Parts: sequence; structure tokens; C-alpha cells
Amino acid sequence: MWRFSILFLIFLSVLTLSFSELIYITLEATGLDEESLKQRMGITALKKFIKENLDIKSAQKDIVMKYFVAFKPLGYIKDVEISELKKKDGYIWGKGTVTISYGETYTGIRELLYDLGNPKVFVRTKVEVKLINLTQPATNLERKMKLGVDEMLSSMVISKLREDGFTITDDPRKSDITVDLYSEVDLSYYKFKGIFSEINEGFSVTILTKAKLLDTQSLNVIFAVQETSAPGDVGSNPLFTTSYLLPDLVDKIYNSIYPKMMNYIFSEYRREKFMKFIGVSEEELRKILDELRGKLPALVDIKERKYGRENGEKFVEYEIIYFGSMTKLLDILSEKYETSIDNGEISIKPIIYTSRLKKCNAKKIKVVLDVLKNSRIDYVVKKFYKDTLTVSIKGIEDFFNLCLDISNSLKLNLLEFSDRKAVLEF
Repeated sequence: MWRFSILFLIFLSVLTLSFSELIYITLEATGLDEESLKQRMGITALKKFIKENLDIKSAQKDIVMKYFVAFKPLGYIKDVEISELKKKDGYIWGKGTVTISYGETYTGIRELLYDLGNPKVFVRTKVEVKLINLTQPATNLERKMKLGVDEMLSSMVISKLREDGFTITDDPRKSDITVDLYSEVDLSYYKFKGIFSEINEGFSVTILTKAKLLDTQSLNVIFAVQETSAPGDVGSNPLFTTSYLLPDLVDKIYNSIYPKMMNYIFSEYRREKFMKFIGVSEEELRKILDELRGKLPALVDIKERKYGRENGEKFVEYEIIYFGSMTKLLDILSEKYETSIDNGEISIKPIIYTSRLKKCNAKKIKVVLDVLKNSRIDYVVKKFYKDTLTVSIKGIEDFFNLCLDISNSLKLNLLEFSDRKAVLEF
């Protein structure tokens, strides 16, 4: 219920029109009984309101509605009041008013972002300091200001993103959106007379801050904004002056980029994606599709597109409609499969594990293969050379425990182990 309350708040934050907190929609509907009539009225009114006011491309609105309806967004309907009711053959007809709320009543943006797969954000900062009216170099001051402003700027923005439920990553390759922050700090040096006519000196601080949102995969700019602070009072500690000028500036920047980020997540993500499973058994295919449906609330639809053979292996291709982040989808697939992306198509293959068994002979090879057969493991003997048997194994969930089981049952020594390779010895 909360989930859809939040969806509305976010969509409405990017609307060009403004509304009061409550919206009243009068309509007619039919139902089997009064309760089902109220539910139908509520959903119909909510869909009507979303479609009329959602600030996204019209071609995507039906897909967005699928997402709403899939989770029964009843939490956003405050009240349904029936004014007329008539019983007819096998059903009832009614007319009424639906009250829709989208004010501060509901919170919980984290739930929405969880549904979307916790989009990952990489924050990059760059700071430049300009010294004005200063005749001598001040390298230490410049360095101190750069480090201080960089730390304040990144920590403030990251803190706000985390509060709103975004996942922060230090690896840009694993992010969905990159936030590029640039700050230019102008330090103007002044000499002035004090109260007792003594000569004092200090700095006035002016800060220009720019922000760019980038789609990490395409590097396309989603949005750009800049804000400039009013000059701060002249003081002897410019970093202190910066510390009280910067928060207001960051608030303005963040309030500009946040709705654009949310609008992008819903409006600009490529909804239709293609997944090609190569060499995956029907049983495994059913399991992974069920897992995706269970772990990705933003996965609206999966449709089989085509199947056939590729390089001697069977493949099945699916089209999916998905509102979440690619990183979340790939994280789930990569737990058990090898994935790659080419022109928006995700290819999924079983991970190939390699086991090498040393000090083998014909009798020991037969014992090893019998164990693998009895375990119903998909394996291929690659080669036998200089008393070492090399076996490729695919379609297993826990390679390490498999190696331990083989080692224990055949009394082998496990000499080496990595994510995809093990060396055992009789």
C-alpha cells in the first residue's frame, strides 16, 4: 500500500501543473457488490489522474499503468463516497466521488527505490580555488580549501542521496547514474580598518557549484544545473565561511536534480529489454525466471520472443518490461550465470567451472565420473594428459561445496581453489 503512495509523490514532483493536496473525481462504475464497486471506482479514478498528469511520453503511459495496477495501488485512494446506487441483474451500478491524496500524508521513498532495484549512484567531485587580489602565492590555503570543499560537497550530496534511499557506489562501472559535481570557490583578499583603526585582512568567499546527471552506460547528460552563492562576509577563516554558504547551495542543487533523477528512472530507462539464455536447461530456465519475478517487483512482464540454436547450443530469447536498474537485474543473473550485454541484449550462459584431478589412472577416472553421474551434474571431460583429468562443469550453484563433497567421498586433497577452478589430487 505504501509503495504506490510514494510512486505518486515522486511523479507529482515533476508535474508542470500544481494542485491542492486533495483531488476529487466523480465517476460511474459497476461491480458485483458495493465493495467491488468502490474498489473499481478508486482504481479507475487513480488511473485517470495518473494518465492526465503524468509528465512522461504518451507511448510509455500504458506501461507505467501496468506497473501501478500490478501492485494494486489502493494506498493512495483516501476515500470513495457513493452518491447513487442501483441494483441491476447480477450486478450493481453506482455513481460516486473518489478523493485522491498526494500531499505529505505518505512517506517511504526507500520502498519505491527497492522496487526499482536500488538504482546505484556514483558521485564525482571536482573543486577549483581562485585567489583574487592576492599578490603572493598561497599554496597551503589553496590546498586546504580544495580538500575541505571537496569533502563537504561530496558528503552533503551523498548523505542526501542515502537519506532518499539511493545506493552509493565507489565504482562508476557499477552505477546507473553518475552525479558530476563541480565547485569553483573564489577567495577575494581584502585589507580593511578595524574598530581601532588597525589594519585587518581577510577573505570574502563566493561559490559557484554545477551539477550534471549522466546515464552511466551511455554517458548521455540527463540534466545540468548551476547555482552561485552570494558573497560571504569578509573573514579570516574562508573555510569556515564556506561551511555555512555551501549547505544552502547544495540544497538548491539537490532540489533541482532530485526530481530529474526520479523522472529519468521512470521515463528514460529503456523499458523493453531482451534476455537470451544460451545453453540453459528448461528446469534452470524456469527457476531463474521465477527468481527474477520474485526478486524484482519492478519487473512487469516477461514474454518469450524466439528460440533456436546458436553455435550448436539451444537458446531462448525473452522480451521483458522492467522499470528497475540494470545493475540489480545483472546482480541476480551473475550469481549463477555468465552475462554480457551487446546493443541492449543481455546474453546469459551457465558459468563453466574447471576441475583438474591429478595422479589419475583409468580406474580412478571411472570412479570420478561415476560420482559426477550420480550427482546428476552437467559435465564434459575436456582432456586427460600426463595423469591429470580435466573436467568442465556447468549449471551448479555451489562449486566449492561440490569440490569438498568430491574430495571427501574420494579422499582427495584439494590443492587449489578459485571462483571457477579447482585442483584436486589423489
